[in-house]
Amino acid sequence: MKIRYYRLLIALFLFCLGFVSTLVIVTYNNMNKALHESVDVSQSLKSLRALEDISLGMQNIETGCRGFLLTGEKKFLEPFEKGIASIKADTLSLMDNVDDFPQRASQREQLLALVRLDISITDELIKDKKADKSEELIYSKLSSAKGVMDSIRSLVSTMENEDRVRLQISNAASKSQALRTTNLFVFLAITFIILLFIIFWFLGKSFKRRRDSEEETNYLASLVNQTFDAIFSTDEKFVIKSWNKAAEKMYGYSKEEAIGKPLDELIKPIVTEEKRVLANKNLADYLHHTDEFHVYKKDSTRFPIWASVTSLINENGKISGYILVHKDISERKKLEEQLLRFTEKLEIEVKEKTKEITDVFDRVSDAFFALDKKWFFTYANRKAEELFNFPIGHFINRKMQELFPESVNTPFYQAGLKALEKQEMQYMEVYSTKFLIWLEVHIYPSDNGLSIYLRNITERKKAETDLFLAHQRLTRHIDNTPLAIVEWDSNMLINRWSKRAEEIFGWTSAEMMGKDVSTMKFVYDDDEGTVADIINSLMRGDKSVNRSFNRNYTKSGEVIYCEWFASILKNETDEVIALLALVQDITPRIIASEAIERANERFRLIATTTNDAIWEWNLGNNEAWGNEVHQQLYGLTLADPVPDFKSWESRIHPDERKEVVKNMDEAVANPSKNSYFCEYRFLTQNEGYKCIYDRTYIVRNAEGKAVRMMGNMMDISESKKMQDQIKNTSNQLRQLAGRLQEVREEERLNISREIHDELGQQLSVLKMDVSWLGKKMKNEPSETRDKINETLDLLDSTIKSVRRIASNLRPGLLDDLGLVAALEWHSKEIQNRTGLKIEFLTNAPEMNLPISTATALFRIYQESLTNVVRHADAKSIIAELILENNFVTLTISDDGKGFDTNKMESTGTLGILGMKERTLKLKGEYIIKSVQGKGTMVKVIVPLDLAPEINNLPL
Repeated sequence: MKIRYYRLLIALFLFCLGFVSTLVIVTYNNMNKALHESVDVSQSLKSLRALEDISLGMQNIETGCRGFLLTGEKKFLEPFEKGIASIKADTLSLMDNVDDFPQRASQREQLLALVRLDISITDELIKDKKADKSEELIYSKLSSAKGVMDSIRSLVSTMENEDRVRLQISNAASKSQALRTTNLFVFLAITFIILLFIIFWFLGKSFKRRRDSEEETNYLASLVNQTFDAIFSTDEKFVIKSWNKAAEKMYGYSKEEAIGKPLDELIKPIVTEEKRVLANKNLADYLHHTDEFHVYKKDSTRFPIWASVTSLINENGKISGYILVHKDISERKKLEEQLLRFTEKLEIEVKEKTKEITDVFDRVSDAFFALDKKWFFTYANRKAEELFNFPIGHFINRKMQELFPESVNTPFYQAGLKALEKQEMQYMEVYSTKFLIWLEVHIYPSDNGLSIYLRNITERKKAETDLFLAHQRLTRHIDNTPLAIVEWDSNMLINRWSKRAEEIFGWTSAEMMGKDVSTMKFVYDDDEGTVADIINSLMRGDKSVNRSFNRNYTKSGEVIYCEWFASILKNETDEVIALLALVQDITPRIIASEAIERANERFRLIATTTNDAIWEWNLGNNEAWGNEVHQQLYGLTLADPVPDFKSWESRIHPDERKEVVKNMDEAVANPSKNSYFCEYRFLTQNEGYKCIYDRTYIVRNAEGKAVRMMGNMMDISESKKMQDQIKNTSNQLRQLAGRLQEVREEERLNISREIHDELGQQLSVLKMDVSWLGKKMKNEPSETRDKINETLDLLDSTIKSVRRIASNLRPGLLDDLGLVAALEWHSKEIQNRTGLKIEFLTNAPEMNLPISTATALFRIYQESLTNVVRHADAKSIIAELILENNFVTLTISDDGKGFDTNKMESTGTLGILGMKERTLKLKGEYIIKSVQGKGTMVKVIVPLDLAPEINNLPL
């Protein structure tokens, strides 16, 4: 069985190893496949980026070229030149990218040819424009360039679609592979865990079987040592392995002399060859054999024995050893010889000898009776009469089933049948439920029936049971007590080290058993002398018990505090033989006590040195305590009684008293509230009313009822004055800033109107005059007419600039069409100027707002878009203007790089500060949120009914 068990464990281990190997191989293959798919994805992405860059570069080239051709302004040549520069790097990137599509080579060459052709045409167009060639020639080439550009877009779109298809295929393959890998990994992991569980279950079962076997072996060993028969075991070659006390007594050999010796050499049995052959056959076929033969003791004395041999079978079904029981039958043999001699004598002598034998049986200490083959009693001695409380005549010629009907079909009855059938001695220990006694039974078969010896072993069994229960009870107490138990003998050797001792000190029982306690380094150095004096005093018997406190080391070197309860153990001669100690680890208690002492000292120092008035009130006994500052508020000293609650209440300012007391009562009555904070004016004894900030903490019991209150009263009078001053200063500064905004906006309005009305009208008149001159000078030379045309173009450009400057100073749409139109116009201006994608949304196309509110919201929107353009690197902006529930909400969100809002105060962001001030002026709320890498959101919420209207001037 054991070999099969280990084979099973080895098979499970190899199976687990195979699973792990499979997992590693599958993971490696999947990694290779994932790497291959990653390369395909990387190539497709690189190709897509290159194609997108080429498309953008060509777009820049086309836009720059068209802008220059339409306006003639050189500023449009900048994106054209940048597009030329970038297209070279993009085409090189496309050429370097290795692609598996067979048609890609021709497509790539075709694309590069078209790009070169388009660049050549646009370059010629720019040169023609600079050379002032005819517009027909330019438009002809521009049409060719447009056709080439359309071909480029079509080819790029085709190649991008192919790359996207390839990318989708690679992504799908990667997802499928990842799903298969995950499923396989989960399956292998679950299987591996199940196998581990099976192994651990087998190991646990093996450990339990071994422990049960050891307990059973110990119990059987104790029984073997207490029996009167020689019981010992051998291996398969009859070499002695165990030897009980009865065997030592019977043969004269000690246990040490017998173990390891061949049985035949030790006892020299006198057995014929026929008996040996029969014994070997019975042991092989029936695994058991009994016989009677002579053996020799150590002193060469020869005596007869009755021997019983039982074969031991291992897991493989083979004989691994033998159990032998030898019983000295010298006395019985003598009796049998006497009986044989008596039968040869005369009848008279037989009777006399029979009586003598009867007397011998009556003197035997065991109960004895004889049964014939039909289970009739033929003899019973006086010990049997005493044991069963029956007279001898009550046994003779009566059947056992009649006299003891309860014995039928019992193990005793079955043993008798077996003895008759096999003619083998039977031994057992049985409990008689009728007589309530334990009996040791020896059944000897013969040709005439059975001879049965009975011994009352009730007291021995009771002692064994009591001893087992006492040992079990003591063991349970030792294992379950919270105290460690340590015991050492008079030689200072440790012979008991409980589990709790292992937990407290760290050393296991195996490490400490048999060690000299005086040499073990687990008593703190400074306490060694005191501990040694206590141990010596106990060992001398000066006192029987002792309680002490000392420090000890653990196995890891940690110092702990322990309380020791020591008592001495004495033998029957009143000599001290051992010292038993109960140990309690009081380190947490010592640490807690020291912490409480430090906390109390710290509290005393705080209460003495603080400028706050600290107080405590016990609601149970109505006792109060206050520090020196607290007493000074009332004009008292520490020696005076602490004022009660009524005194405190009477000094609160009458305007605030009712509210303060009410809030405190509600806090005390609310079981879920453990603190209370309030501000009030308090009448001091010498300085009149002071502004107090009172922080109160409520201590509650398990039912949630307030039992104690603690707090501190902080004088915040000066702080209040400073806050009022700061608030007044801030209001003045805010009013000044608002006035400056008003003046600034007023100046902008005036300048915008003057520029638009005066300068704009003058430029318009000047343009009309120059145009009139041009018409009158048709017959003038071409140079003069060209100069007039240039002057007209310059005037157009100047008029546009004047309008733009006037709009930036004060957009006319804001005054004429309202806020929504102004915001839409400004969004388009920023979009056209910067290329940003701006989406403006509103739920009220016609929003009638006060001038101040509309102007402030426009300036906030203007500043927000300026910040996005300057700092955000964004690609798109979404703006919303919502009118709902008499509130106007303006939200601007971008997808830029974002920033850390915690650093706004330290970076001097005056633009944001200006937007906040405009919002506060409108009694609104300004919110800015930003996440680095994900963009920024600005939200302004303004109530319409609170929006100020100062002199009808915009802010």
